[in-house]
Amino acid sequence: MSTDKLVAWSYSALDSFETCPKRHWHFRVKKDFKDVGGEASNFGEHAHKSIAKYLTKSTPLPLDLVYMQQPVDVYKNGGMKLSGVELQLAINADYEPTGWFEDDVYVRVVIDALFTHENIALLVDWKTGKMKPDSEATQLKMSACVFLLHAPQIDTVAMRYVWLAHKGKSTKFAMKRADMPKVWNELAPRVKRYQEAYKRDEFPARPSGLCKRHCPITSCPHHGGN
Repeated sequence: MSTDKLVAWSYSALDSFETCPKRHWHFRVKKDFKDVGGEASNFGEHAHKSIAKYLTKSTPLPLDLVYMQQPVDVYKNGGMKLSGVELQLAINADYEPTGWFEDDVYVRVVIDALFTHENIALLVDWKTGKMKPDSEATQLKMSACVFLLHAPQIDTVAMRYVWLAHKGKSTKFAMKRADMPKVWNELAPRVKRYQEAYKRDEFPARPSGLCKRHCPITSCPHHGGN
C-alpha cells in the first residue's frame, strides 16, 4: 500500500475527529486554536510524567500523587522487566516499523509502561480519572498491534487499564499475534472516514454537549450550545 495522500493518525487523533470533525480541524489541521486541556487532562499529564520519572529514575512521586505509588509498585516490582516508559512507536502503511518522525509514518502509539518476560509482554495504561469498568480495549489492542510489529519475539500481549484513583483496580485484556488482523479490520471503517475527510477537506461540525461547556472554537455557529 502506498503512503501517498494517506494522513498519519493515532487513536487520540481518531477520537478527536469522531468527537467533532470541525474542532479537530481547528486543533490539528489549521491550528488556529489550541487545546489547552481542562483540569482533569492537565492532572493526568502531571501524573503520567511523574510516574515515568518514578519508574525510570526512582524519583519520588509528588505529595499529591503519593497514593499512586502502591498500585504502580505492583507492576514495578511484579517480576517482569521494565522495557519502556512513555514509549513512542510507529509503523508505515505497509505495517512495517518506522520512526516517529519518518516521512512514511502512518500510525503512532504511545505506551505508558511496557513490561516483558521471554515471549510475553504487558502493556499498562495508567488512568487517573473515574473508573469505567466497561472501558473498551480498542486503543490498547491497537498499541499492542504496533508493538508486536516492532517485537517479533513476542507472541502474547497482556494489557491493563490501571485505575490509580481506585487503589489500582484494573481492567484486563489479552491478545495474541494471530489476533492482529481482527483489530486492524475493526478499525478500518473509522480510519477510512478519517482519511476521506482529509482527502475531501470536509470537516463538518458535530454538535454535542461539549459545545456549551468545553469547546473554544468561538467561530463555530454551535459554540456555547447555540
